[in-house]
Amino acid sequence: MITFTYPALWLLLIPLLVLQYARPERSRFRNLLRLLLTVVILGSATMPFLRLPDRTGVVMVLADLSSSMPPDARSGSENIIHRLDSRRPADSRFGVIGFSGDAMFEKLPESPGFDGFKGFYADPGSTNLYAAMQLALRNIPGDTPARMLLITDGLWNGPDPEPLFAEAAARRIAVDYRLMARNTSADLEITGIDAPLRVAPGELYTISIEVNSPVRQSGSISISRGGSRENRGVDFQPGINRFTWRDRAGAPGVADYGIVVSGSGADEVPENNRARCLVEIAGRKPLLLLTSSPSRHLAELLRRAGFPLVVREPAPAELLPERLSGYSGVILENVPASSLGLNGMKLLAELVKSGSLGLLMTGGRSSFAVGGYYRSPLEEVLPVSFEQRQEIRRAKSAIMVALDRSGSMAMEIGAGTKMALANLATVEVLRMMAPDDEFGVVAVDSSTHLVQPLEPVSENSDTAAKIVAIEAMGGGIFIYQALYAATAELLKSDAPQRHLLLFADAQDSEEPGDFRELLQRANDSGITVSVVGLGTPEDCDAELLREIAKRGGGICYFTENAEELPRIFVEDTFVMARHTFISDPVEAEFLPAARPLPARMPLTGVVELGGYNLCYARENAEILLRSRDEYSAPLAAIAPAGLGRVAVFTGEADGKYTGAFGADERAGNLFGALVRWIAAEDENRDNWLVLQRLINGVHRIELLLDPERTADPFPALPTVTTLIAFGNGTTENRSDEMRWEGPDRLVGEIAMKGDAIYIANLTIPGHRPLVLSPVALPGSPEFSTTAERDIPLTELCASTGGRERLAPDELWRELPRRKQFFALWPPGAAVAVLLLLAMVAERRFGLPELRFRRMTRSEKSEVESNREPRRHRSSGSKRTAGRRDVPPPETPPVSDAKSPDPASVPNGNDGDELTSALRRARRRH
Repeated sequence: MITFTYPALWLLLIPLLVLQYARPERSRFRNLLRLLLTVVILGSATMPFLRLPDRTGVVMVLADLSSSMPPDARSGSENIIHRLDSRRPADSRFGVIGFSGDAMFEKLPESPGFDGFKGFYADPGSTNLYAAMQLALRNIPGDTPARMLLITDGLWNGPDPEPLFAEAAARRIAVDYRLMARNTSADLEITGIDAPLRVAPGELYTISIEVNSPVRQSGSISISRGGSRENRGVDFQPGINRFTWRDRAGAPGVADYGIVVSGSGADEVPENNRARCLVEIAGRKPLLLLTSSPSRHLAELLRRAGFPLVVREPAPAELLPERLSGYSGVILENVPASSLGLNGMKLLAELVKSGSLGLLMTGGRSSFAVGGYYRSPLEEVLPVSFEQRQEIRRAKSAIMVALDRSGSMAMEIGAGTKMALANLATVEVLRMMAPDDEFGVVAVDSSTHLVQPLEPVSENSDTAAKIVAIEAMGGGIFIYQALYAATAELLKSDAPQRHLLLFADAQDSEEPGDFRELLQRANDSGITVSVVGLGTPEDCDAELLREIAKRGGGICYFTENAEELPRIFVEDTFVMARHTFISDPVEAEFLPAARPLPARMPLTGVVELGGYNLCYARENAEILLRSRDEYSAPLAAIAPAGLGRVAVFTGEADGKYTGAFGADERAGNLFGALVRWIAAEDENRDNWLVLQRLINGVHRIELLLDPERTADPFPALPTVTTLIAFGNGTTENRSDEMRWEGPDRLVGEIAMKGDAIYIANLTIPGHRPLVLSPVALPGSPEFSTTAERDIPLTELCASTGGRERLAPDELWRELPRRKQFFALWPPGAAVAVLLLLAMVAERRFGLPELRFRRMTRSEKSEVESNREPRRHRSSGSKRTAGRRDVPPPETPPVSDAKSPDPASVPNGNDGDELTSALRRARRRH
């Protein structure tokens, strides 16, 4: 089919034809060429295109891989995809996107066949249909025919995908669906929970829940808060059942409620039988003091200063988001990093940087570098650094690392293997060594492999490359051979400090041999031995590893998380070889920076400490107390960390190395001033009111201003900084600028997902961050079969022209045809040029022509008889030339004309022939 860009130009053909008729050429051939040239030029001017049909296009399959899908949904989706791929026309493309909490390509449209779902989805408890639709639309070219196929249970959460369905409809991309859902006919479900977000201490409040039961059945409801639990037997009626509890708020903090319902009947979706809510008890939040000190001297000092305090033993369970959100600050009193756990330290660091709470760390033999905080998540927020390469009073060290490279070390952990993480940990130890220190590595399986002999660090620049290249292979680790090979290297050194670090699998350590005698000889030679066991203290070979460390005069570490190996290796290096804890008494002086602190009495003069952790101040730190020895080391310092505040006291607050400072009155004043500086407290909110609400899985924050204000209380728009703490220990940060929703109201909205806890701060320019109440979804919307959505999935798909597909391979037959256009005006212009050349050639070179006008009968007879034809009017008058009865005009006589010479006049026949030739010549021209 031919289409024209400017079809109106064809109207010019009428006057052009009239003009050609009025002024014709003398031959039919020339008139024909002129007519064709006119039509071709005019047709090219209209920009014609030839439209050709083509079925080439793209089909995108979006497969829901969330945990709410039926158990066989993954295999069923793969079968559908394989069937679609097998029926795909050769000129079409086919892509596959998997999605749950996030979306990713399982098969690009340009890549060959589909091999099954291989991607890792970090949040299977969510269905982010918006992300999947957005990814698909971005990868479909705008001019390509396409269809989408959703394989889903019809449920989603997160951002509303309705705008993306509208975009698909505008681009004529039909979205079909294939439903795969669980049987919910017998589903007992918690459909709603209502509780206040914030209450006052001592206030009586109500928690109510709604439970949807498909049938009449008996069951129970369990509600827990902290360590207490209440169970209630109930009878569920068909439909919505409502239950309420009343509770009284205690001390300021966060009350975390968990609710579980169960019924006597079968339940296909047990995941929606749980609910959760957080209730913040307003007031001055307490401080969390983590300490193992039996005397609790620091706790007593802070209580006397008027601080509300909660004292706990260090444990990873204390660093959970629902607990930390109830405190204004955390104090770590001589706490080792191993007591907090990697995830706990990450969460604490993120909360500090978000401004949700402050942090104070005190020193001792279990803190700072010797406590395992070097290169830990908390080190980056502290105002001091643990780097010790420039240490002045340091003895030469020799360290050998014996690495288990048995087959069990090849197990994948996150982005690498256990062996790769152990190699990385060994490189971290190498980085801690000074150029004149000696370092060596031996790898052990059923035999020993000397990777790097014990030599000065400065003499081997490729040691790190050798370590990284160690691969796991062989059987279990032969303990005796590892100890023997490493101690043999250390005996060659004359360094005052010689240390062996043995890394082994706590479940696969074999052939210890006579290790006791070997370790005795090592001790006699001044060699210490520490052990890092990958596993738990209850593993089968854990007792052997503990005995090796005990007899070697070192420390035994256990960890199940291979990601902690770098921190543990470095911690042992600090403890056994670096000696960064100064155990000698030292005098210290307060600096002028300590005077502005809010203390009960001026912090000036000189005090004496029994020892301290040697650290170095960072650039952004303010030093309050400094040692008066050769190091001039910071003993007390403060610094901002993101939106929060951090303080350190590198001396021991309560213990053997506290010294005379423990009895000094300025000790309580210093700790009180540090705690007062770090604590995150609510600002005066007289000029505004902050409201929080949970609406359909969205955390809505409203900032209400005084309607009678004369100016806004901030120079720029406030922002909401949110720390999202997921149930698996990972965290995520986001920042959202609030928007005006009225002359006196600003709003910020955060879409929530999964079992995460959202701890938000309202950052208003010119003010300290305002810590908001923590919130969490009552239950995962992923498993809510009664969740209200503005438009059902079936209607959204129908708005694009899609429908349910029981036989999805029909998509290829219904794929829209793509119209392919071929421009005709370039060849038309070429034809016009050829026609023009033909006309010129006919005129100049006398090509055969067709007579335009027939000769009259008289002319024919005159030519045949060679007689001169009678004169007639000019050829322009057709009527006169065609008449026979009109005599030619007579030639008037000329009186003075001379008679021609008879000799010069040709005979009659010659004159007639000449006249006829002249007439024919005139007709040609």
